[in-house]
Amino acid sequence: MQIDHRQMDLFGSVEQGSSNALKAVAVVEVEATPIVSAVIPIHHECTDAVGLESAAVQPILSAAVMTLAEHENLMARVDDGEVPVDPDEVRSSFERLVRDADSIRGELGKFKVADLLKRLGGSFVHDRKKPYLIEKVLDGLICAYGFLCVTSSLISIQGIGLEQRANSIRLKLAKLTAEQLAAYRAYLNAEREERKAKLLAYAKALKTPETLPEFDLFIRKHSESALTPEMRARRDELVAEKLRAEQTLAAEKPVVVGGVDASTGMQLVETVHTRDKYALFVVKLAERVERDVYAALNTAAKKLGGRYSSYNRDGAVPGFQFRDRDAAEQFLLVGRGESVTKQTDTEALAAEKSASAAERLKGLAQSTKDVAEEGLTRERMTNTVKRASQASAAQETARKDIALAKTMDSLADAIEQGTVKHLDRLTDKSQVVLFSALLRAAKQREINATSNGYAEELARKGEEPTLATVDYVTYPEFGIYVPDQVDRLIGEIASISGLKRLSTKLKPYANEARRDGARVSVPEEIALPIVNRLGRDRYQLPNNWVDAAEERKRLQRMGITTVEQLRAACREFLRYRHEADKADRATELERAIVGTEVGLDFFPSPDELCTNLVQNVLRRMKVRTGKWLEPSAGTGSVASAIRSAGYEPDVVELSPALREVLAAKGFNIIGSDFLEIEGSFGAIVMNPPFSSDIRHVRHAWSLLEEGGALSSVVGEGAFTRNDAEAVEFRKWLEELGAEIEKLPSGTFADRKLLKTTGAAARVVTLAR
Repeated sequence: MQIDHRQMDLFGSVEQGSSNALKAVAVVEVEATPIVSAVIPIHHECTDAVGLESAAVQPILSAAVMTLAEHENLMARVDDGEVPVDPDEVRSSFERLVRDADSIRGELGKFKVADLLKRLGGSFVHDRKKPYLIEKVLDGLICAYGFLCVTSSLISIQGIGLEQRANSIRLKLAKLTAEQLAAYRAYLNAEREERKAKLLAYAKALKTPETLPEFDLFIRKHSESALTPEMRARRDELVAEKLRAEQTLAAEKPVVVGGVDASTGMQLVETVHTRDKYALFVVKLAERVERDVYAALNTAAKKLGGRYSSYNRDGAVPGFQFRDRDAAEQFLLVGRGESVTKQTDTEALAAEKSASAAERLKGLAQSTKDVAEEGLTRERMTNTVKRASQASAAQETARKDIALAKTMDSLADAIEQGTVKHLDRLTDKSQVVLFSALLRAAKQREINATSNGYAEELARKGEEPTLATVDYVTYPEFGIYVPDQVDRLIGEIASISGLKRLSTKLKPYANEARRDGARVSVPEEIALPIVNRLGRDRYQLPNNWVDAAEERKRLQRMGITTVEQLRAACREFLRYRHEADKADRATELERAIVGTEVGLDFFPSPDELCTNLVQNVLRRMKVRTGKWLEPSAGTGSVASAIRSAGYEPDVVELSPALREVLAAKGFNIIGSDFLEIEGSFGAIVMNPPFSSDIRHVRHAWSLLEEGGALSSVVGEGAFTRNDAEAVEFRKWLEELGAEIEKLPSGTFADRKLLKTTGAAARVVTLAR
């Protein structure tokens, strides 16, 4: 019979709150048939009574009746070691226990069933009836003496039947020494410390898991949703590292490439890639081969890291291309019918791929940036609502593309320097775009989940993703949103050979979506073959399936196959992601007023006219220390020309909407109605409302300091009307020696302006 006292569901005992969690449990198995088994708590609690009488132990028979308390006291003394126990005392206690089995049964009979089960330490029993449990406990008490003779978790008891079992234990006890008892006590202490450590580790795992087994235990106990963001990030990293190691190990396994009898001559040609200029080794076939032979050769070439190319322009050599000469030479052997073994140098291959990926990303970043910057600075017409909206949208796209280019550039540097773990296989712009899209979608889910109502969701629109957003990232799924659409798909594929089986498997998911009224995810092994077979026809397939298939392919090229890997990669991506610059607020405000009536006779001034007005003032003014003023500033065209000349003007504008534009451009607004402005200025440059231009010019003159100058646009009517105001104005200008210049026809009709007019005008320049 073998007894093992270490078999115990430690974690299960702790979860159930068992008071016996730290007690050893023994499983008794009879080596010879029939097999009798029992579970025995080591610490003075055992099972299955044995009645024995032997001539060798007659002195024991006259001793006092053995009690359960005496047995437990002896075992406790052996355990703690404070009061020494003599081996003879152990032997005597054993014989008395065997002799007085009936008395012990009587004591155990006073226990409740629950107490007896508790003494069995949660071990398996065939019967919960009290007599059976009493025998099991008593048998354990007797077998406990056998463990005092060993320092391991197993003891062997020879024989069948209660008397033979007792004799087997008696033989072991006959050789028991004080040193064995001390060794047993040390063994128990070590066992106790080991179990204590396991309990502490269990408690830690339920609170602060750090390893994958600890996380698995935490999730089993609390569920995955109980993970904190920090815990989830740690677990994602561990899962990603584990899968990455497995992928690396798989890649390092030797690949046997079977021979293919090409039955034609083969020539190795050393050349260079016609575009990227890296070395190429091309194996050319002397003659065309059968399709099945070509397919076998192509498969072998791919296994060796090559591929077939038929490109023959610009000096390119068609054939099976390899970047490595050794691989090309191995392919020559394969084509002659010999098998070869490919041993992958994963480190060298990874370094080569990283260098290639970095170079490719940098090139894509530069070309993307060049196109985006040209689009951002291109002049666009904005004189209608539609044109203004199109201009804003085009510039927004350009800003996003510039940010994308910066992101690719940063990733290329990181890949080149080897500072990325999860994105080192990123090679394409489409993958960078995908990560950005996944994070934007996750941000919307985060906003929906954390906002207090729809109004807050709207207010948070446009928020940039953060590390907290990554918790809402999902792996691209083949989702069912509209069950009826899937019903049509099921009917479509039910008659297609190779897809009938999948139509049957797909139906339960459509039924679930209809029943629960919620989105349901279809496994890839069902959805992807359908997508591939139907040619990715968006009209036949559920809305997101084609996109999900493409997105999964891009991720899998990077070795990302689980949501944990994806989240880990997204956290890394955020470190290198650049946000798009915000749209210029002033420009957006300007475009927002297109098609609306703002200001008084508001028509913006062309840049060339604004520059000429400023130059007129600079040419005529004698003192340049005074303040500058633009009294009808509009959107700040004239004021911007003054600023470009090195002066910061005060501005006045009647329209609240236009004042908002001026404020966005940083101009100092000193009033709204120019005709009420007081003070003195050394230079005044203006394009006043044509309906009141004469009054504006006269008021500007009244504010002009000695040695100063003003230059103003004046409507043609002031020079052609015959009313008293116009006649007096012309006479006044003549007396002051004003310079008057007629503007070319169509000066204010340029469609690049926010608002146009065909009105004619002149420029008047005065100096004090």
